[in-house]
Amino acid sequence: MTDPRAGAGTLLVVGQEIEAWYRGELVYRGRVVDTLRSGNLFWISEARTGDRRLLDTEEFNILPCS
Repeated sequence: MTDPRAGAGTLLVVGQEIEAWYRGELVYRGRVVDTLRSGNLFWISEARTGDRRLLDTEEFNILPCS
């Protein structure tokens, strides 16, 4: 099983496939489409729906998809 705490603080780049975990549950999976300079906020295109989601690295544990 993937440890959702691993990889916190990972540098995100546009085009990267990620998983966003919250309290041990996989919440979102998708491709990074934009980031802010602060590095804490970024947008993904959610894989299931195609919706654009704004995520915060302070709230979610982010893992690259394997």
